[in-house]
Amino acid sequence: MSVTLDQARIISEAALVKARELGLKPISVTILDPRTSLVACLSEEGVSQMRWRIAQGKANAAIKLGLGTRALMARAEQQAYFIQAMNGLADGEFVPVPGGVLIRDADGNLLGAIGISGDTSDKDEAAAIAGIAAGFTSFVSHAGGPPAAIYLLSGKPSKTQYQATTVFVFWFINIAKAIPYGILGLFTWESIKVDLMLTPFAILGVWIGVKAHYMISERLFFSFTYILLTITGARLIWVSLS
Repeated sequence: MSVTLDQARIISEAALVKARELGLKPISVTILDPRTSLVACLSEEGVSQMRWRIAQGKANAAIKLGLGTRALMARAEQQAYFIQAMNGLADGEFVPVPGGVLIRDADGNLLGAIGISGDTSDKDEAAAIAGIAAGFTSFVSHAGGPPAAIYLLSGKPSKTQYQATTVFVFWFINIAKAIPYGILGLFTWESIKVDLMLTPFAILGVWIGVKAHYMISERLFFSFTYILLTITGARLIWVSLS
């Protein structure tokens, strides 16, 4: 099994969006399959020339030893000679610093790895994890909301920043999912008819949401958000265990 091109696009784009939300410097995102073949590589404008190579080296290192690069950095501090040997065997494409994260499915099977470089290693890693969580769970089970919400709330945004970012993230992710969903035959004339019937209600919901946004205080807004996030997370855990 391997991460597909469409999944790689969703994950990498989600990581880029998270990077902008965090205010990271321009980054490069690289996704490799389990054989370390390149699946996707995206670089923001202004990123330095070597960043995509560093990102690829992080993803490559994670796959080669089956560990995230944070764990590899800890091992390098304890066994520098071993990591040097691995770097030689990998022809120099082995970067054991945070920012390389393995991509696995729900059963733990390895699908590939993502590598990010552009800011500090810790921030690179945070963007990588957020991209996997928001992108992959959204594609597999439409459950990308909770991980994305937790990640955004950690940055303590205003309610306007929070809502604008979540709208943009899932607007982009849902557009990216349209291609594989079409290939899988999930779009039918019946589903399109239902979509058209529900469109007025969606517009009404947006209008109500905009009005409520300006009526509810910041404190009340985030109180409801945390409560609903807790309920949703608990339900997802319950369903997965039942």
